[in-house]
Amino acid sequence: HQIIRQNGYQLKTYTVTTLDGYILTMFRIPPRENDNRKNKQPVYIQHGIAADSATWVATGNRSLAFNLADEGYDVWLGNQRGTRYSRKHAILKDSDFEYWNYNLDDQALNDIRTSLHEIERITRKRGSIIYIGHSKGTTLSFMFASQYPEEAQTLLRGVIALSPIAYLDVADYLKFPVMVAHRAIDDLLVIYSHFPSTVSLTDLQHYAQMYTSKKFQKFDFGPEKNLEAYGQRTPPRYHLDNIKLPVFLFYGKDDPWVRESVYLLKFKLIFLQKIIICFRVSKNCLKN
Repeated sequence: HQIIRQNGYQLKTYTVTTLDGYILTMFRIPPRENDNRKNKQPVYIQHGIAADSATWVATGNRSLAFNLADEGYDVWLGNQRGTRYSRKHAILKDSDFEYWNYNLDDQALNDIRTSLHEIERITRKRGSIIYIGHSKGTTLSFMFASQYPEEAQTLLRGVIALSPIAYLDVADYLKFPVMVAHRAIDDLLVIYSHFPSTVSLTDLQHYAQMYTSKKFQKFDFGPEKNLEAYGQRTPPRYHLDNIKLPVFLFYGKDDPWVRESVYLLKFKLIFLQKIIICFRVSKNCLKN
């Protein structure tokens, strides 16, 4: 990963193989060698949809990954299956139709799970990993932590959710491209040299299903195939009340993708006493 080295940071590369054969690449940015802090807290950062780990290093010294490394954190950058850094498979080729036949469940319950276990194995810091996700990366964290609550608790210290998405039916999407063009113009050339990354159509279909059903649920294969996969004709829901981890929500004041979704998510998590704090980001200030 040239950007990391060009900015003067160490880089270590790891690969892990999921149970369904996808070979994922993780980039690790350890604290600088002259950092004498002994307890290097591991932080796993997961990108959003149509992105990859370059998201977290693309803006130079303002990048989140570099700022965390400067503060002494042991930074791990995840890459979901199908992105340019995680295109390999034990059997399939990325030109095969079956390679791209995966959904959000597969990534949450295989990719995220496998990656976190590998970090825990290498760092030996059980229950200490901080999960930071953006957009789709937050969706995957909620799915994993609700499906495997005890396991998530043994791996993670907490979840920091940036622009969190769980309930899509309340979001206003149409204004977003115009807002981005006006408010992020300085970074667009850098960002779009790495974005968008590849994405599975089944991935998008899963989001569309949650939008139309108004439910935070597993992939809907249709009644007959649902019976085979789940033992019931409708896809099971992900239950946020299963989550045993503290959750921090960060969202933008003018982000139409998530604003209403955050209100609903915030209400549910506060009611379930799962949330620690929710921040609204506006004009470079954090407002509670």
